[in-house]
Amino acid sequence: MVWIFEEQWMSTRFLIIDGYNLLHEAGLARAKYAPGDLAQQRRKLLTKVAQRLTGDERQRCTVVFDAIDAPANLPARFKYETMTVLFAPPGHEADEVIERLVSEHSAPQRLTVVSSDHRLQTAIRRRRGIGVD
Repeated sequence: MVWIFEEQWMSTRFLIIDGYNLLHEAGLARAKYAPGDLAQQRRKLLTKVAQRLTGDERQRCTVVFDAIDAPANLPARFKYETMTVLFAPPGHEADEVIERLVSEHSAPQRLTVVSSDHRLQTAIRRRRGIGVD
């Protein structure tokens, strides 16, 4: 797995991560999940990301997951190690939420979006931000 967090550009950038996309890229995804396994893998991913970011970088990081299998005991938006974690609303995908975040950001050229999704790469490049596959 390649981690893209480098001090020279993270110090002034905002990071948006496609959660399930990175979960797969990080080798944490499985073909089938037993009850509670997906939540455990999400926590592992969030922990790995948090460990690689400074405190300031975590405050500027948002991880977005699809609505599917969203935990019933958590709100759709919460903090994990000062990172913002979002679950897409029911019937929507993380990609839609990320596109909205990109389109509404006041300084999109300071955004970095981590996703291999072509649609998101196009959306961030259109706003002059950085897309990381």
